[in-house]
Amino acid sequence: MLAIVDVLAFEAMLFAAVGLLIGGLDDLGIDLLFLMRHVHRRGMGRWSVANLPNWTNRGTVAVFVPAWDEAAVIGGMLRAALARFDHADYRIYVGLYPNDPDCIAAARAVADGDPRVRLVIGPRDGPTTKADCLNTLWRSEPRRVCRRSQLLRGRGYDEQDDE
Repeated sequence: MLAIVDVLAFEAMLFAAVGLLIGGLDDLGIDLLFLMRHVHRRGMGRWSVANLPNWTNRGTVAVFVPAWDEAAVIGGMLRAALARFDHADYRIYVGLYPNDPDCIAAARAVADGDPRVRLVIGPRDGPTTKADCLNTLWRSEPRRVCRRSQLLRGRGYDEQDDE
């Protein structure tokens, strides 16, 4: 009986040791990747606004703003973004829901005065998930811009909650 307990204890310790070895090798791999990256980047200078490349064709930047029940903050957020973005060619796509008329009206008040703001009203009543709203935004105009071979340099996501 004691021999069976010894064998079971040995097997359990062996199983635990193999698990710890696998976990340790995984950690070692991540540490080695970090060290290689650190050594590689040491030879490079630090990036700042002063030494960023100046692209002649910067491309279009699309900012996606999913909005549900944001009538109180969406107008101010859009006006602040329009005033602060330092890029010649960008669009702000605001994802809205057909059953949120206050938010549509607040966003439309800004969009009517600036062609860089595009309103995209989804096919389903809200609220849905933010992912659903973002997918609706992507299926709208930015996708057509990419199909027309125009350069879409970047996409952004803005969370305008006032938490």
